[in-house]
Amino acid sequence: MKSEHHVSTADVERYVAGVMDAGEIREFEAHVDGRDTCARSLQREAALAMELLEAAEKLELARELAQVAARELEQPAQAARFWAVVRSIDPNDLEALNAELELVEAGGDAARIAELLGLIAEVTAEAERQPVLERRAKLLVSAGDLVTAIQVYNDIRALAPEERAPVRAVRELALERKDYWTAARALVAERRFCEE
Repeated sequence: MKSEHHVSTADVERYVAGVMDAGEIREFEAHVDGRDTCARSLQREAALAMELLEAAEKLELARELAQVAARELEQPAQAARFWAVVRSIDPNDLEALNAELELVEAGGDAARIAELLGLIAEVTAEAERQPVLERRAKLLVSAGDLVTAIQVYNDIRALAPEERAPVRAVRELALERKDYWTAARALVAERRFCEE
């Protein structure tokens, strides 16, 4: 049985030094100091991770720190950094990807949002992937990235071959790009819906 381990502020600073610079650490701690329950929880989790130094524990500590930073302390920049630590351990962590997406959406970075939606689509179950891809395709169209949008609509076609909308989208976007070969192939594919 392990003895109770107290973690000092310096221990926590050493652990999170790879995530935040010293000024951000002090700012984060200033918020934590005013909330004893939160501070004890952070210390307990940091102690566990420092003792075990296993990837799974580091992942859970980073996950908890991200949740605390985002929800309780309202520090989205720090939360994003902790979610990045989670993703550095497990790049396919869906919770981390969705949390990072939520934080990026608040900032309005359309290119990063589209990138994250692509990553989320890759790790989402096939049955739930289509809405994510549709959202990404629409964002890419509005950002003017028609080439990637066509690729995403083709991915949607593969998931839902019985739906006409993605075929039509490919045709319309290809025409807009003056890619007549792709537009003609989409038109041929679309004709099958007219014959039914």
